[in-house]
Amino acid sequence: MPRLVLTEAQKQAIRQAQSPEAACHLVCDVADDAFFSGNPDDVAGWIRDVLCVETFFGAMCDGGVVTLV
Repeated sequence: MPRLVLTEAQKQAIRQAQSPEAACHLVCDVADDAFFSGNPDDVAGWIRDVLCVETFFGAMCDGGVVTLV
């Protein structure tokens, strides 16, 4: 299973982000790119963790369980 790693340019962009929120968006963008790449083997390890947290947080911000009922 291939492991997706951050490039040096991506790491540098995260280090130089103006805020923790901006850094988080950069990491989420990498995870989203892996998810939409069409290669399910890329969605493993830290990428899967980021996607799970991002999805859960987004669902809670959109109304949580109440919106599913």
